Amino acid sequence: MRTLVMRRETPSLALLLVGAWIMKISLTDDYKMYVKDSFGPWLAVAGGILVLVAIAGLVLVSIGQRVDHAEHADHPERPEGPREPAAEHGHSHRSYVGWLLLAPLVAFTVIIPRPLGAYSAERAAAPPPMPADQTFEELPAGDPVELTLRDYTSRTLWDDAATLEGRTVRLTGFVTPRAAGGYYITRQVIACCAADALPVQVYVAGDPPVFAPDTWIEVVGTSAPTVRDESDSFDIAAVTADSVTTVTPPASPYEQ
Repeated sequence: MRTLVMRRETPSLALLLVGAWIMKISLTDDYKMYVKDSFGPWLAVAGGILVLVAIAGLVLVSIGQRVDHAEHADHPERPEGPREPAAEHGHSHRSYVGWLLLAPLVAFTVIIPRPLGAYSAERAAAPPPMPADQTFEELPAGDPVELTLRDYTSRTLWDDAATLEGRTVRLTGFVTPRAAGGYYITRQVIACCAADALPVQVYVAGDPPVFAPDTWIEVVGTSAPTVRDESDSFDIAAVTADSVTTVTPPASPYEQ
């Protein structure tokens, strides 16, 4: 059986492709599905460093091949005896392992990921994090005022000054079904990357139109009494919807 041999420049080529891919996603909005928006410039720098290291590796391999050819010309090979099975086996093993360097790149190229949505939100429901500072500034004049779901939830649950009272708000997020009926408007909140995402949900009260899970919507409405989560463990903020409309998913799917 013929062995798939890894050439000496293969690791550098793999590193070059990975670096180029990182630079590509860092110069578009694709990286925002993985990490915070502020990480974009750092990803571009990291990708650039990988590309430079890969190019340096290719140059060194090329120089090494020229030296080998020169030495071969000066000292013709002596007839070789039969190879030992153990040595041949080890070479084959290293060859296959080397080609595995390309596996992550193929996966990222072929599999197009989506931002975390309703599926993960339903399975990672947790109490809303209590803000360290529970002193909330007055909302800006003019209705509706646009708020993040995290800000709206914090004001609903912990704002003794009731800054939401009498105000109309605009919230944007995706639909997550509610086991007791209706649905939540949801956003995933990240501190660093998608791996540490936690969902923040607001129950859409009233008689809102029905949408499929993961549909991005904009809710304009007023503060409503809180509801309990499905396990009756914690309170969830709610909003009485005056209007609910579908919107285009934002370039930054996570709240940060």
